[in-house]
Amino acid sequence: MSSTAGAGAAGFSVVGKKRHGSDFYPTPHGVTQSLVDFYKPILTGKRFHEGSCGDGAISRVLEANGLDVVSTDIVPRSGDLFTPAYADALVDFLKINPSEYACGTFSTIQNPPFSHWVEFVRKCHELGMPFIAMFGKQQVWNARARLQLWRDHPPKAVHPLSWRPDFDGRGAPTMDCC
Repeated sequence: MSSTAGAGAAGFSVVGKKRHGSDFYPTPHGVTQSLVDFYKPILTGKRFHEGSCGDGAISRVLEANGLDVVSTDIVPRSGDLFTPAYADALVDFLKINPSEYACGTFSTIQNPPFSHWVEFVRKCHELGMPFIAMFGKQQVWNARARLQLWRDHPPKAVHPLSWRPDFDGRGAPTMDCC
C-alpha cells in the first residue's frame, strides 16, 4: 500500500489527494433531497439543528423544503472568499451541555466529519433528538468498535445510496455511502 492510500495519519484520501481540514466535504444536494423526499410527511413541522453545517449544503436543502433549521459548526466555512460563513453560530456540537439545550425539540440531518461520526450519533441521542439522519460511509456498519453503538441505539432504517456522491466535483466518486 502506498503512503497516499487510505485515510491514514498523513491525512491523505484514497485517491492520493490531501484531505480537507476537519474532514470538510459538503454533501451533494441530491443526497439530502432524496432523504427529504422519502421522509417528507415525518419531517414536516419538525425543527432541525444541523450541528456540522459546513457551508450550509444540507441546511439549504432543508430550508428550500420549508423546514425550520438552526445551523451551527465548530469553524466558520464558506463557499469562497466572498461568501460569508453559513453557520448561525460557532458551536462545538460535541460539547453542547444537555442541561443548556432544548432537548427533545430539535431533530437533525447531518453529514458530520467521518472521523467523529460515532460521537455525533451519541450526542444526538444524548440531546433527545426525535429524528436523526446521519450521512456516513457504508463501512460504518463493518466495525466491531461500533457494535456497542448499535446495541445502545439500533437504527430504525438504513438507506444505502444507489450512487456514489461526488464530494469534490472531480467526477470520480469513490465512496459507498448510506
